[in-house]
Amino acid sequence: MLIEIHVLQNLSPSNPNRDDTGAPKSAYFGGRLRARTSSQNGKRTIREYADFQEVLKGHLGMRTKLFPHLVGERLAKKDCSIPAEDHPRIVQACTRIAKADDKGAGKEEKELADGKKRTPQLIYLDPGHVEEFVSRLERLKAKFPKAYEFYLNPVAGFQETMQTALAEAESLDEDYQKQIVKNAWVIGKLRLTQLTQFDGEGESQTPPGEEGADPTPETAAWIVGRLDALAQSEEKKRKDLLTAILKKPGRQENDQLKDAQPEKPKDYDKFAEQLFEPLRSNAVDIALFGRMTTSDAFEDVEACLEVAHSISTNEMVREVDYFTAVDDFGTGAAAAHVGENQFTSNCYYKYFSLDWTAFVKQLAGSGENPKALAEAEALARKALSVLIEAIVHAMPSGKKKGHANNNPPDAILIEVKSKCIPTNYANAFLTPATPSVDSNPMDDSIKKLGDYVGQVTSVYSVAAERFWLDLQQRPLVAQSGELAKSLPTLAALIAAVEKAVPKKEAK
Repeated sequence: MLIEIHVLQNLSPSNPNRDDTGAPKSAYFGGRLRARTSSQNGKRTIREYADFQEVLKGHLGMRTKLFPHLVGERLAKKDCSIPAEDHPRIVQACTRIAKADDKGAGKEEKELADGKKRTPQLIYLDPGHVEEFVSRLERLKAKFPKAYEFYLNPVAGFQETMQTALAEAESLDEDYQKQIVKNAWVIGKLRLTQLTQFDGEGESQTPPGEEGADPTPETAAWIVGRLDALAQSEEKKRKDLLTAILKKPGRQENDQLKDAQPEKPKDYDKFAEQLFEPLRSNAVDIALFGRMTTSDAFEDVEACLEVAHSISTNEMVREVDYFTAVDDFGTGAAAAHVGENQFTSNCYYKYFSLDWTAFVKQLAGSGENPKALAEAEALARKALSVLIEAIVHAMPSGKKKGHANNNPPDAILIEVKSKCIPTNYANAFLTPATPSVDSNPMDDSIKKLGDYVGQVTSVYSVAAERFWLDLQQRPLVAQSGELAKSLPTLAALIAAVEKAVPKKEAK
C-alpha cells in the first residue's frame, strides 16, 4: 500500500535552499529554469519539525560520530558489570566501528579539543543501539574472555584498522600487506619519522595525531599512502627504506613498546560475529529516510519514504537584493557595509511517496510476532499523522530570518493506493504555470495538476482514494469531473487518510 502526498506551495520572496554560491538552488525542467529545494533539505526539515520531535520522542534516531563517547557514558553507569579499567579501551575500540566514507573524514577528531572519541563516519543511531552494544559486550565478556581481551588490545585493534586502510592501496601486493598488518603497531608507534620525508621530496609530511599518542585510523590511512608511494618507486633508496620499515621489530623496539604481538584466540571470530551482528533499527525517522553505513555493525535500512526534489511550477527568475548597513557611531553618509543576496519567489510542487507496508514491517523488526506488528502499526499511524503535519507546516530555515517566508501550502492532494504504483505528477508542469488577467500561477498550477491527474488515471487505470484540501475551496477537477474528495481542514484531511488505511485485524 502506498500513501502519496502532493503539495502546491507558493513562497513569497525567499531563498529557502542555497547552492554553494549562496544563490537559490535551481534545475532545468521542461526546457525552462525552475527553482528547486533538495530532497535532503526536505527530509531534514521534517526531522527538525518541533511536533515531529515531540510526538515521536523516544522513537527517533540521531546522526552522530559520537558513538564511542555515548558507549563510554553508558559504561560509567552503576549497573554496568564491566570493570572501570576496561572502559577507555572499549571506547577506543569503538572508534574503529565505522570506517571513513570520504577523504575528508577524520579531520574533526584532530580539530576538536573536547576530548570526546568519535567514529570516522557519521552514523544514524537508533535510541537503543548504545544500550544493546554494551549489553552484548557484557554477555560476550563472560562467554569469550580471551576474545574479549583480544578485542580490547590496542595492537590488535590497530592491525584491524590497518587492514581496512590497505583496501585503498594501489601498489602494495599481498606479501607487503601481510607484513604491514603484522608490524602495524611498531610502524605506527616508532617508525613514523622515517615516513615523513623521502629522499628527493620537497616538504616534510606531517603524520596525523599527537606525537607519542596511540595511532588512529587517520594514522593508518597516512601510513598506507606513504608506503604506497614507496612501493611505486623504482629507486633503490626507496625500496630499501620500504624493506626497513616493514621488518620485524628488534629487541630495542620491543623494549620500547612493551607490547607483545597478540595472538588471535580461536574463538575470536565467534565473538566478533555476535558482537557485530547488525544492530537493527525500528526508529521512525530511520525507517522513513533510510540508513546507509559502511560498518557491518549497523544494518542498512532502505527508506520507506521517497522524497522528490521540490521544483517550481512556474519559471524561475533570480533577483538580487542590494543592501547596506550604517555604523551607528559613524559620521558622514557612506555605508559601513555593502552586500548583496539573491532571492526568488515561486510556486513549488512537492511530492512524497510512503510505502506503508514496508514502513510497518520495518518498525515491527524481524519475524511476524502479532504483538510486535500491532505495536508497529500503532506507532506507524501516529507517525503518519505528524508526518503529514510536518510536510505541510515545516519550512526550510534558509534565509528565513531575513525573508519570513512563512507561507502555508495552498493545496494538498493525498492518495491512498492499494497497488504500489508510485506516480510523481511533476510532468503536469512541463509547460510552466503562468498568470493571466483573471488568475495567478497557483490557479494555473491547480488546473494543470487536475488535468494531468485525470489523464494518468484514465490512461493507466491508477486506482486511488484521493483527498483534497484547498485554501480557497477550489476542487481538483479534470475533463472527467471531480477527482478527489474535498475536505475543509487539515485535521479532516488527516482523519480521512487514517480511515482509508485499513487496520490489520489482531490474530
